Amino acid sequence: MRILIAGGGTGGHIYPALAIAHRLREEGHQILFVGERDREIIAREGFAFRSIPVIPLPRRLSLAIFEFGIKFMMGFFRSFPILLNFRPHIIVGTGGYPSAPIALAGYFLAIPILIHEQNLYPSLTNRLLSRFAREIEITFPESQGYFKKRKVRITGNPIREEILKSDRERALRDLKLHPKRFNLLVFGGSRGARAINYCLARILKKGLLEGKDLQIILLTGFPDFEYLIQAARGSRVPLSIRPYLHNMAQAYGAADLVVSRAGATTLAELTACGLPAILIPYPHATNRHQEQNARLLEKEGAAMVILERDLSPEKLADSILRLMRDIERLERMREKSRGLGRPGATDRIIESIYRLGKKEDV
Repeated sequence: MRILIAGGGTGGHIYPALAIAHRLREEGHQILFVGERDREIIAREGFAFRSIPVIPLPRRLSLAIFEFGIKFMMGFFRSFPILLNFRPHIIVGTGGYPSAPIALAGYFLAIPILIHEQNLYPSLTNRLLSRFAREIEITFPESQGYFKKRKVRITGNPIREEILKSDRERALRDLKLHPKRFNLLVFGGSRGARAINYCLARILKKGLLEGKDLQIILLTGFPDFEYLIQAARGSRVPLSIRPYLHNMAQAYGAADLVVSRAGATTLAELTACGLPAILIPYPHATNRHQEQNARLLEKEGAAMVILERDLSPEKLADSILRLMRDIERLERMREKSRGLGRPGATDRIIESIYRLGKKEDV
C-alpha cells in the first residue's frame, strides 16, 4: 500500500505519526509525509517528505487572516500534484494545521481519509476534517461527543515501540545514574518548557531538594540548556542535564516520578509505562486542552496537577517530596497510570488503515 501521512506543527502530532509510519514501513508499505516545517525530524527517521505552504489560523481577527487564506489555497492546490504522483490508498491525518489542505484535496480525489485525535478536546483542524473522514480514531472516550458516533473508534494514542521496551537497569547504566536513588524526570515536551525550567532552576538555587536522596534527569530543550547548566552550578543534587533525549525510553525506564507538561503524546507514553506524574499544563494550548488532558489523569488518581499560574519553587518541591515520602500513594498512582495506558493503539489504527485503504486503489 501507499500511505500518505499528514500532520505536524508540534511533537504531539508528529510522534504518533512516526509510530504509525515505522510499523507500516516494517510491514513493507510506502510512506510519504506531507507537512510544513517538520522536514528535519521526518528525514532523520528515514521517511520521504513533501512540504506545502500553510500557516496556522490566527486566533484573533486581523489582516493575518488574509495571509492564512492565501497560504491555505496555495497549499490546497499544490497538494493535487503530490497526490496524483504518489497515488495514496489512504490519507492518515494526525492533526495540526498542515494536515488540512492535503486531506481536503484528497477528499476531492475520492481518497479515503482517516484522522486521529490525540487530545480530549479535539483540534479545530480535526473537527473540520471529521466531516470528510471515513473514520475518526480518538484517544479519550470523552472525545466521542465532538464527532459523529458512527465514524468514531477509540484506539488510544500511538507511541514509539521503544518506549514499551524500556529497561530500568539498562536505563540507569546508560544515563550514568546511581541505582539506589529516587529518580525524578523533568521535561517540558519536545521543545522544553520555560516555566518548568525556571521553576526548577530556583529550586536548585534555594536548595529545596538537597539531602533528599534523589537525583534529577532534566531535559531542558535547547533554548534554556545553558541557563540551566549555569543555574545548577553549586547544587548538591545529582543532576543529568540534557537539552534533548532522542531515546526517551531511557528516561522513562529510569524514572520513579515525572514532572512534565500534559500534551497527549506525553500522557500516552507516561500511562503506557505506568509512571506517576506531576503535570503542569501549558496554559496557552488551544481551548486549554492540556489542562483537560491533565485533569482526566488527576481524576483517575494517576497524577497531580499544578496550574502554571499557581506554580512556585516551594509548591513544586513540596509536591515532589510529599510523593517521595508516601510510597503507598506513589504505588497507587503507578497502578492507575498503567490502567489508563493503551499500548496497543498503533495496532488498532493500522487495522483501520488496512480496512479503509484496501477498499479502493487510486
